[in-house]
Amino acid sequence: MLAVIDTGVFVAGVFWRREPHQVLRAWRSGLLTPTVSEQIWDEYKRVLQDVKQEEGFATDLSPWIEASKVATLWVTPVLLGRSVCRDPKDDKFIEAALAAGARMLIARDRDLTVLHKPFGIEIPEADKGDWDKRHYTEAGAVRAHVWPVLLQQCRYFNMSSQSRKQISGGSSLLRVS
Repeated sequence: MLAVIDTGVFVAGVFWRREPHQVLRAWRSGLLTPTVSEQIWDEYKRVLQDVKQEEGFATDLSPWIEASKVATLWVTPVLLGRSVCRDPKDDKFIEAALAAGARMLIARDRDLTVLHKPFGIEIPEADKGDWDKRHYTEAGAVRAHVWPVLLQQCRYFNMSSQSRKQISGGSSLLRVS
């Protein structure tokens, strides 16, 4: 599944082990493919470095930065004629989703989550538990909202390491615990 991950979700997923981390686990397991543009990738790198410095974390960011460069779908954004978001700087996420044909933008930023399916793009809130109240349609099939699906399918991390290797094909670009 193609999805755009806003910077707040990406950064929180790297440093903390709450719902945003589940998104990165889903990425690691191949359940979703993040879509990025040059603007999004630059923001990921900048904010990761800022948070690391502000919080005094010793986290090695290089695997995350490298993965966000090579294990993602890169797009040239579809420029909007006018701003869709309250904060025009957040339009880059909508533009990337449109360019990729992604039907999901996973966000924490209220300037994005207040939008109501712009251009048909679902925007679940990464920190809310209300995902079971909404549905989205992809490839003609109606499915429950992405969060229960991702969380349920991420349970494979509780399997033995041998089982995980069989599922992921033995690749381990990211180590997510």
